[in-house]
Amino acid sequence: MNNRAEHGVSHFVMSRIRLLATDLDQTLLARNDEHHLYERFLTVLNELTASDNARWVIVTGRSIPSFNRVFAPMALTGITPDFVIAHHAFIYGVTKAGYVPHLLWNVTIRFILMRSRAYSRRLLKRSLRAIKTAFRNTRSLRVERDRLSVAFSTPESMSAAADVVRAIASPQMGLMVSENRTHLDIMSVPQTKGLALAELARHLKVEASDILAIGDGLNDISMLDGSPATMTGCPSNATSEVMKAVNATNGHIAKQPSLGGVIEAIQAFRSGTVSSTLPERRQSRRTQTEPLPQRRGRGDSQARTIKTAKEGLLFFVALATILLALAQYGLLGPFSRWVKLPFDSAINKLVQVLD
Repeated sequence: MNNRAEHGVSHFVMSRIRLLATDLDQTLLARNDEHHLYERFLTVLNELTASDNARWVIVTGRSIPSFNRVFAPMALTGITPDFVIAHHAFIYGVTKAGYVPHLLWNVTIRFILMRSRAYSRRLLKRSLRAIKTAFRNTRSLRVERDRLSVAFSTPESMSAAADVVRAIASPQMGLMVSENRTHLDIMSVPQTKGLALAELARHLKVEASDILAIGDGLNDISMLDGSPATMTGCPSNATSEVMKAVNATNGHIAKQPSLGGVIEAIQAFRSGTVSSTLPERRQSRRTQTEPLPQRRGRGDSQARTIKTAKEGLLFFVALATILLALAQYGLLGPFSRWVKLPFDSAINKLVQVLD
């Protein structure tokens, strides 16, 4: 889209879409039944593939097992993405045999996520201190490492506290702020979707000008700010912050919600009828959030500890595999021999046992 007009004005430049990136929950899949749109969406995807040889990636905060579960109804109709970005960051290719991780990137982004979470948690603590200092008669409903929920006596005081938190950190810095009546909810959410999308584009040799990214929530803003994708869009159920981001990048703000809005955005760019006009009644920044989960019992805590241990083990196995591969080709210089030594020793002992 080279000939951009002012915000809110329709653009009449047809675009080539070589990579389509869509969020999952409330963008691709809605709470309401949209099965009647699946066939139409499949037709649009086939047209993109035929005309532009386009690839499609679903960018979600869910894990792969969770993604498989919620995506199953759509998959049954023959709709399959080429890639999935899970946990906001980890890239997987989708094949008939299963999911193929982009190993080096997935190891690298894990360190970035660790650093990002640590920074977000510091901002969360600063936010809590600022709220307690500036506002009395508040009570913390839940204080966790990655989430904070505070109740206020009036909606006005809650809104004022939200402004204080937003002055400390923006969504791009990893904090999402949601307001619901007299409750303020602050969450630490990785803003790495844009990084992962940019890495996938680099791998596929696709320019940002040929990428269309579509999302609805604050955790999608990093791929809707015009950096990883110059074509952006959102469904009508998107938050006001997302609509503003799409408007700022001259993207398409759909009149249809969820999957209908995704189809509308794709067709708008393909036909050159993109409209960045914000709705007359923009969504309030008070966005409804799901209630905080109940406190976990001891059994859940143990399960979470086991899961963390497994993830740590997988991480070190992946790292060892990469180092060994580099050492086999002598790419670690003088350290190659030391990296290979334990592996060669284990192989020799195995051979002795088998003999």
